[in-house]
Amino acid sequence: MNILVLHRVRYLDILYHKAIDHQANDVYYIGIEEKIAELPEDLRCTKIVRPGIEAPYKEVIAAVEPLGVKFDHVISVNEFELIDAAYIRQHFDIAGPRPEQVEKVRNKVVMKSCVERHNIKVPQYMSLSQFVEGQSLAVDAEQSIILKPLDGASSVDVVHFSSQQALRDALQSKTTGVESLDKAEQIDPSGFQVETYIEGPILHIDGMVRDGVIEMLVPSEYINTPLDFANGIPLGSIQFESTAELTAWVGIILKAVEISLGAFHLEAIRSSQGLVFLEIAHRVGGGGITECLARRTGMHPATAELGLLTDANFSLDSQWDKQHLYGFVIVPGHQLAGDYCQVSGHEFLHDSGNLISMHQLVTDSKVSRVVTYKENELPLACLLKAKDTQRLRDVVGRLFEQLEIRTSKTPF
Repeated sequence: MNILVLHRVRYLDILYHKAIDHQANDVYYIGIEEKIAELPEDLRCTKIVRPGIEAPYKEVIAAVEPLGVKFDHVISVNEFELIDAAYIRQHFDIAGPRPEQVEKVRNKVVMKSCVERHNIKVPQYMSLSQFVEGQSLAVDAEQSIILKPLDGASSVDVVHFSSQQALRDALQSKTTGVESLDKAEQIDPSGFQVETYIEGPILHIDGMVRDGVIEMLVPSEYINTPLDFANGIPLGSIQFESTAELTAWVGIILKAVEISLGAFHLEAIRSSQGLVFLEIAHRVGGGGITECLARRTGMHPATAELGLLTDANFSLDSQWDKQHLYGFVIVPGHQLAGDYCQVSGHEFLHDSGNLISMHQLVTDSKVSRVVTYKENELPLACLLKAKDTQRLRDVVGRLFEQLEIRTSKTPF
């Protein structure tokens, strides 16, 4: 087979060679120079550098069309290039999701509309364009709402407002906290949506699907939220046991947004009225989710997804850990006043029996000033295990209670 890979995610995080036989297949990697340079030198493949100036799909089409190669698959494991992969498939008439299908997992308004039609509860929502034009959500005046990008990730540019009027005032005074809305002379609302804030724990449900059948599913609950993390508060995640009811609920959503093959990362709220759908991505979850999934299922999620996408007979060959559930903690540094930090309060983990691994930023390394889930750029990141969910919850709770971070403008 001829396989075209839009290479953007670090190779070491994906390890393409574990799922794709590079001797039996002709694999073409295309990406910007920095990403292509990190590919293993001894990997049998064709490496193509694109400029990184125009839209990726335009540069890819321009680079590979002269080759005259008939590709069997176009692969992208990066959320932001799923639509580019779809345009490339459409241009070359290659099997796989088309742009209108990818829109259902990238545009949060389209996504919720699809899910709502299948009788799944969703927050009230509308595009920011509709909101700016004078439409309102049919909720109480004091109902808080969320502003978020249509196609964002990692809670970047997601803002919680106390009411719809508070958002209108912020838009008027250009104080939303979203640079693209506050700095522009004229607001362009086309890339955003608003939705009602729903009270309750946020769940993330990660898994694999083939031909519309869920072959692996692992649910987890966030301790604090990704939005809290973006605002400078530590984030935890703990796995819990799934149920047939939950799997069936997820299956309805996958059908609604046309995810029938590959990985998915779904977020929902466990509200007083039952589960409420938030959003879904056609990819493996980020941060510590990947390692927790690997520990629980016995397989590397990226390898599993690539195998499903390129081989109809690929066996997931899962080896579930029936003795433990897994979780992770990540502590942000982008909000700290100083450039350097010193963490304490986590020492008990070493003797707890729950710690698998820990990464602590050395005191003479500067903290990252951007929101990141990369463990080696955070003040503290931990991978945890326990016999049950409650023990994981207790360990994370104790850590968050005891955690202290000192900051300084100079190294400690």
